[in-house]
Amino acid sequence: MSATDHSRVFTEPVPSAWKTSVDDAASAGSASASGAPASETSSAGASPSDAPPSARQDMPVAGLQGKTGRLAMIRAALRHHRRWIVAIVLVVLAATLAAYLLVPRRFTAQADLWLDHGFERLGPATPTAAASNGPLARNTEIRLLTSSDLAAGVVDRLGLANVRGLGQPRRGALLPPAVARRQAIAEVRDNLRVQTNGASYAVAVRYTAADPVLAAGIVNHLVESYIADRRTGGARGRARVAMEAQLTGAREERIRNRALASGYQEAISLVRKGRDRNSIFAEIAALDGAIGAAVAQQTDAEARLREARGNAGAGPSGEITSPRIRQLRAAQADAAGSRTPGDGATAASRSGDIARELAGEVRRVSRLAENARIAGRNVELLRAARARTVGDLAAGDAAAAQLRQIGDRAAAADLRYADYAQRYAVMMAAQRRDQGTAYLISRGAARNARSLPDPLVFALGGLAAALLAVGAGVLLLEATTKGFRNRRQLERRLGLPVVGMVPDLGGVREADFAADDPMGPPDFLYNHRHSAFSTAFRGIHTGLRLGAGGTGLRSVAICSALAEEGKTTVAICLARSAALSGLRVVLVDCDARRPAASRALSPYVKTGLAHVLEDGADYRDVIQRDTPSGAWFLAQASERLAANGAVSSPAMTALVRELERDFDLVLLDMAPALALSESRELAAAADGVLLVARARRTPVEATMMARDLLEKAGARPVATTLTMVDS
Repeated sequence: MSATDHSRVFTEPVPSAWKTSVDDAASAGSASASGAPASETSSAGASPSDAPPSARQDMPVAGLQGKTGRLAMIRAALRHHRRWIVAIVLVVLAATLAAYLLVPRRFTAQADLWLDHGFERLGPATPTAAASNGPLARNTEIRLLTSSDLAAGVVDRLGLANVRGLGQPRRGALLPPAVARRQAIAEVRDNLRVQTNGASYAVAVRYTAADPVLAAGIVNHLVESYIADRRTGGARGRARVAMEAQLTGAREERIRNRALASGYQEAISLVRKGRDRNSIFAEIAALDGAIGAAVAQQTDAEARLREARGNAGAGPSGEITSPRIRQLRAAQADAAGSRTPGDGATAASRSGDIARELAGEVRRVSRLAENARIAGRNVELLRAARARTVGDLAAGDAAAAQLRQIGDRAAAADLRYADYAQRYAVMMAAQRRDQGTAYLISRGAARNARSLPDPLVFALGGLAAALLAVGAGVLLLEATTKGFRNRRQLERRLGLPVVGMVPDLGGVREADFAADDPMGPPDFLYNHRHSAFSTAFRGIHTGLRLGAGGTGLRSVAICSALAEEGKTTVAICLARSAALSGLRVVLVDCDARRPAASRALSPYVKTGLAHVLEDGADYRDVIQRDTPSGAWFLAQASERLAANGAVSSPAMTALVRELERDFDLVLLDMAPALALSESRELAAAADGVLLVARARRTPVEATMMARDLLEKAGARPVATTLTMVDS
C-alpha cells in the first residue's frame, strides 16, 4: 500500500480538513507542522504527555496553558471562531460603509482674520486692560461677524434668496422674495461659525454648505464685507451699538439682582424678628427639658391611674370603674336585696355609707384620669412647639443659603457691569483717536473645504463597533459551546490524565489533502514526521506504553462517546506512529456497525475478523500489513461483518490475549460507547481505554456518561485525548 494512495473510501465521516490540535502544544503550531527539525519540535512542541501521567504534574507545562494562561484560552477561542469573527467584521464594516454613503455630504470652507486693536495698548497695562484682551474683549467682534446685517449684505450681494436650499425650498413652489430673503439670512447665520484662537485676535470664520464652491464664496464675501465695514467706520458704529446693548443688559441685570437680594434680606429679617441661631438652639434645649419633665409627669399620672383602676380600664359602656368601685357596687346591691321589714333604719344607714364611699371612690378615679389626660396633652403641646422651632431653624438656614446664592449672582452682575463699562469707555476713547482695522490672513478655498462626514471618523467608529461586535459574538459562541475547550477542563471533568492534544491541520499549508480523504491525516503523519501532528501521536503512544503508575498497557481500546469524533483516524494514526517508532503494533477494527478503519485501509479484503471469531480461522492468515509504517491490521471483511455479539464474545477476549503475546501494542478501534453495549463489554477485555473527545463539539455530559458506563461494564478508562484542537 502506497503512502500516498488516497483511493480508499472512509465511511466514518472525517471532520473537515481533519483539524485536531494542542491546547498545550499550539507550541509547535504551523511552523512545526510544516516539517521543523526534530530538535525544535521536542523543545517547542513536545507535549507533557510524552512522560508518564504520574510525572506530568512535575513537568513545566509547555505552550499556551503554561506560559500565557488565560491569554492562551482567549487566543484559542479567537482562532476557533475565526470564520465567525471575519463574518462579523465584514458585516459591521459593510454597515458602516452604507451609513457613510447615506449621510449627506457637507463641506466647510474657512477664512482666517486678524483683528488689530491697537487702541487697547494705549496707556499703562492694568488688570482691567489685561482683562479686556480676554474672551469678553473679542465677544463684540464675534457678534459683528455673526450679525444679521452682515449676513443680509452677503445674501443680497450673492443673490442667495433665489438659491434652492438657502432662500428657496429644495423642492416645491418658490417663496415670495421677502420671505426667501429672510430664509436665506437665517440659513447663512445658522451655518456660520466663528472661533477665536486662544488669547490672540486671530479669528477663524467657517461656513458649511452642500457645495464647496458655495461655502467658499459665502465665507469670503462675509469676511470681505466685515473688513470693508471696519475700514469705512461702519463696523465701529455697529460695534458701539452692540456694546451699548451689552452694557444696558448688564446694568439691568445688576439692578434686578440687587433688588432681589435686598428684598430677600428684608423678608428674612421680618420672619426672624431678631431671633438668631443661638436663641433658637436655647429655645430647643428648654423645650427638650420641659418635654422630659412632662413625660415624667405623664408616666406618673398614668401609673397612678392604672393602680387605681387595677389594670381594669373603663367599663364596657365607658363608666368609671375600679376593683374598689365594683366591690362597693356589689355591696350596695346586696344591701338593697337583703332588706327586711324589721331592720329598715339599720339597712338605710348602711346603704348610705356605701353610697358615700362609692361616690368618693368615683371622684378619686376620675381625678386621676383627668390628671393623666392633662399630662399627655402637655407632652403633645411641648413636642409640637419643638417641631415648630426646629422647622423655623431649618427654614432660616435654607433662606440664608438662598440669600448667599442671590448675593453671589449680584456680585457677578456687578463685575460684568464694571467690565462692560470699562470696555465701553475704552471703545469711545479709541474711536476718537484710532482707526482700528482687520487683516485677511487666508481666504476660503473650495479645494481645501473639509468634507463632512469625515471618513476617518467613520472608519475608526466602524473598527470600534466591529471590535465590540466581535467581543460580544465570541462571548456568545463560547457560552453556547458544550464541548471541552482545553486540557485543564478535560482533566478536571473526567478525572483522567490527558496523554495527547492532537493539532488541527486545517491551517497547515502542507496538509493539502481533500476534506473527505480518510487517509489524509495518516499519510500527513507519515510524510511529516517532525510536525506537531506527529509529535502529538508520539506522546500518546509513549504515555500508553508507559501506562498509568508505570504499568505498561499491552492492549488499548480506543473509544469515544459519540460518532464523528475522529476516533478511527486517531486509531490509524496512533498505529502508524507506534510502528514508526519500532513497536510491533496491530490495529483491530472492532466496529462492526461502521467499519471505517477497514474501508479506509483495506476496502476490498475478503476475509476478516468475522472469519477469525466465528469460523475459527487463524488471525495470522487474515492479518494485513500497512506497507508505509509496518503496522499490522485486522480488518472487517468487505462482504462479511462480524456480528455485534461475536465482537463481545469470549472468543474475542481470547483473541486479544493472543495478540498481546505476539505484539507490543494492541489497538482496538471500538464503536461509540453510548451507541452499543457490546462495545463497552469488549473494552473490558483490554488493559485500558483511551477515551477520545472532539474539542468544542463533544458534549461534556456525553463523555462523562461514556466514562461511567465503561467503568460499570468493567472497563478501565486510563487516559483521554482531545482532537480537533485549534493550533
